[in-house]
Amino acid sequence: MTGRSPDMLKFVVVGTGRCGTAYIAQVLTRMGIPCGHEWVYSAHPRRYPDLDIVGDSSAQAVPFLHEFTGLVLHQVRDPLRVIGSFLGFGLFKDPVAHGIDGQFTMRHFQFTGDELGDAIRYYVEWNERCERVEQSRYLRYQLEQIDVGLSRHICQFLREDVSESVIQEALQSVPRNFNTRFNSQSLTWDHLPDGRDKERLRELARRYGYLEGAEPNDHDGAHWRIDPAASEPRNPPSIARTPSAGGAGRKASTTRTSIISRRLIPRLRLEDEQIDDIAKHLIEGVRKAARDRSAA
Repeated sequence: MTGRSPDMLKFVVVGTGRCGTAYIAQVLTRMGIPCGHEWVYSAHPRRYPDLDIVGDSSAQAVPFLHEFTGLVLHQVRDPLRVIGSFLGFGLFKDPVAHGIDGQFTMRHFQFTGDELGDAIRYYVEWNERCERVEQSRYLRYQLEQIDVGLSRHICQFLREDVSESVIQEALQSVPRNFNTRFNSQSLTWDHLPDGRDKERLRELARRYGYLEGAEPNDHDGAHWRIDPAASEPRNPPSIARTPSAGGAGRKASTTRTSIISRRLIPRLRLEDEQIDDIAKHLIEGVRKAARDRSAA
């Protein structure tokens, strides 16, 4: 697919930055659904145009959703985790220091100089933009709830026939902390300044299922169910989040170790190495998935 363009894609995965787009690209690819990570929708030159993919997972696709006619997976993550991750590496403190990625964000989001306030507004506004898609080709789900059942629903939405054993193997092969930044700041709702933006964030968090009588970072006491009425293959499954009995489950650790220097050059070198490692694994997976699809 040399010189691929967005209209060649079957689907995109969108959301905010730091919502797990690299993770889901790896998982989908290992399910046999070749998906790039910022390979089409990216401020960087289009990556690996010789590799066949059917989807691209990228927060940078959001400003162009009004032009995209394929299926849209909207992946959301706990707002406190997303905002804490952004505060950890300083995009909203100094976007210019983040090169062309920072410039891209500046073109599509209004910075005010208030790092925390801008991160809050970004989470709300970027996710709201993701929702402006025809419901017949849109599916939203939580990153934290990705398991075999939800993955099966995602495959159904994408009209991909993937066996449960392949789904299980894919989920087991990709660490849940894939592409996690360990300099994230741990936040609670009390850390956020009162005002309209906090209320907008709380309302969105409530609508996305993060404020249902539980602590914001505790999602393990929940499971997904598919609405039996959503049985037509041309329509996306209607998924609702339902609390499980007792809300039992393991809690993700909020411990973070600040090991990354705040100086620009060391940070960029580390991120470049991380990106190269991510790309290496994804390239291998995409090639295998493309071969398997061709042989099928």
